[in-house]
Amino acid sequence: MKKFFTGLVLLCSLLFLVTPKMYGQGNQATVIGNISEEKTGPIIGATVIVKNESTGFQTGTVTDTKGDYIIKQLPLGSPYSVTVSYLGYGEQKKTGYSLNQGDQLRLNFSLEASATELQAVEIVANSLKNTVETLGASTPITARDIARLPVNGRNFTSLIDL
Repeated sequence: MKKFFTGLVLLCSLLFLVTPKMYGQGNQATVIGNISEEKTGPIIGATVIVKNESTGFQTGTVTDTKGDYIIKQLPLGSPYSVTVSYLGYGEQKKTGYSLNQGDQLRLNFSLEASATELQAVEIVANSLKNTVETLGASTPITARDIARLPVNGRNFTSLIDL
């Protein structure tokens, strides 16, 4: 019996070593690219947002020190849009992309400096106080009222029963 068990373990381990390695295959797509400016080179920290216009799914990332970005595990479908923005450079948007299984869509952007004027924000407060209207009859119960209730012992469940 011991020889049979040893032989079985040896056979299983050989089969494990001989079988080809199988890696999980993803059924999703990837968007990669580079964001740069003609004069200064790569733009570090630019925001990249990928959005599926039909489902509303959206995800994003920022560029690394080389201006590169990568967004993996995107659900399949269409139409996708890719929006890139960076302070002082405005925003660019590319639309109409379809992502199929295993696609690796490369989109490079070249941003141009743009002047942006900030608008003033005016906040107006309402002078009405927050009020809660009572509907119907109500009776307020305070801690003093609860302390005066006749309860047999200190068991809180008898208070609930009351």
